[in-house]
Amino acid sequence: MTVTQKPLLLVVAAAQNNGIGINNDLPWRLRKDMAFFNQATTTTTLTDPSLPVMNVCIMGRRTWESIPPKHRPLNDRYNIVVSRNARLLDGENAPFTVVEPTIQDALKHIDQISSVRIDR
Repeated sequence: MTVTQKPLLLVVAAAQNNGIGINNDLPWRLRKDMAFFNQATTTTTLTDPSLPVMNVCIMGRRTWESIPPKHRPLNDRYNIVVSRNARLLDGENAPFTVVEPTIQDALKHIDQISSVRIDR
């Protein structure tokens, strides 16, 4: 199976030393950064209301685990967690969330769901 090229937006917040986290958490709490992330990852470019769409957020296991459980999964987004632990989500109520073992598999998964209607 080949991966179809799709628009891709990467959102990375890095400290001056290029660090992206500390102790499995963000090194800071900035409301404007969080608001930007939310806007960037939930806004879609399709304007036809008969075609409900949802952006995909791909994240690693540590990022998933750093999100407080009450905020998991990320609302109004299809969450893909990259982890070798296929049972990572067992016991969690995580709609629109799957685990894939590699980023390549995550991208293939997006190809598979892009032809499926996702009702929120």
